Amino acid sequence: MRDPPDASNSVDPFLRPLLDTWALYTQQWTGSASQAPGPSSPSDDPAEAWIESTGQMVDQYLRSPSFLQLFRLHIETLIALKSSAKPPAAPANESCDIDTVIARISEVEKRLTGLEQRIKRLEGPP
Repeated sequence: MRDPPDASNSVDPFLRPLLDTWALYTQQWTGSASQAPGPSSPSDDPAEAWIESTGQMVDQYLRSPSFLQLFRLHIETLIALKSSAKPPAAPANESCDIDTVIARISEVEKRLTGLEQRIKRLEGPP
């Protein structure tokens, strides 16, 4: 049987600590599972041991320098985006007076009238 291809170079460096910890965890779990005679008390339950090991693995990954650097860069990017965003525009009702609104409505009516006349010309006589 062929060995799987070496994918160590294709892994994101921020995921490397998680993958290394997971590989170590599975090796330890396989070794201890083959040597263990079976649970003798509720505290020796394999499910509890798995939960404990998984918790330790996740804790190690979340405390790794790679993850912390990635998290810091993410937060800095969010802060930069927030600070570079334009302030919200003033609501339309504060920047317009009634005369401006009436003038704009008048312009729209004229444009609609012009469009109606063009449509009638294109349709031809009834």
